[in-house]
Amino acid sequence: MLTPPANLIQGKLVLYPSEILRFTCNEVLSFDGMLHHLVNDLALELIKHRALGIAAPQIGAPYRVFLFLYQDQIHHVVNPTLKVGDGMEAGYEACLSVPRMAGMVMRHKRAYLSGMNMHGRPVEYDLTGLEARVVQHEYDHLDGILFIDKMVPGTVRTMRNGGTDAQVL
Repeated sequence: MLTPPANLIQGKLVLYPSEILRFTCNEVLSFDGMLHHLVNDLALELIKHRALGIAAPQIGAPYRVFLFLYQDQIHHVVNPTLKVGDGMEAGYEACLSVPRMAGMVMRHKRAYLSGMNMHGRPVEYDLTGLEARVVQHEYDHLDGILFIDKMVPGTVRTMRNGGTDAQVL
């Protein structure tokens, strides 16, 4: 597996096929100003692109951090752990880093997410439905996995102007 430089933070949306999207991200060791800056940059990109989630490698930062919308607010998790419940469902997904493409992906209906916030305090979520799908999608980014790797064959769609048939995750 490729090992990126530990201090790489660029703050610009990274597009497929950039190699950084395939890195296994580094665990965050310091809960400091650099981490706060990263979370802020991710929030700005999430808002700018009207996305439901975004992970650090999508802006060039190879760290285990992602943001997601939950109950109409932006939440973040650092060094997440993800456990999934029984039951799967299919749904169309799209991704900021893979523009103009969507595809059907099988995901677990329930996800249990835990980790830390940027202040080093524990956070936990029990998610279902769309929120469960979003955190699974973002968690995959931290391990260098893209939705196109999990797409059901024959379900690819080309989207125009960001698309309306799939949520951009």
